[in-house]
Amino acid sequence: RTRGICVMVSHVVDVLLQGVLASLTGGWFYNLHNDIFINTLHMYLWIVLGLLPLIVFLMAGENELLVVVLYTLLVMLLFIITKGINLYLHKVFKESDEIRSKQAEEEEEIDNPSK
Repeated sequence: RTRGICVMVSHVVDVLLQGVLASLTGGWFYNLHNDIFINTLHMYLWIVLGLLPLIVFLMAGENELLVVVLYTLLVMLLFIITKGINLYLHKVFKESDEIRSKQAEEEEEIDNPSK
């Protein structure tokens, strides 16, 4: 009986964290399945993207075109940096997989020279 109550409480906590909190904050929620680093990174990225238009507007003053251009450039820069890091990590891990595959093939050839 206590197991059923624990499952129900766990489900309620999941709904509160991922549903209600995400609705109140505009999409950010604390994901229990991620590390604290990833959750913190997502939170700060969410805060930056949420406050960036206000900061650019306050810095640019009355010039609306400058606000639009600056905001667009800053978001593009953030996107390019994120995609660049993603591309770099994919290349690094893809190369390491190829190295492991080559090492496995070499070990297999040593073990089975009849091929």
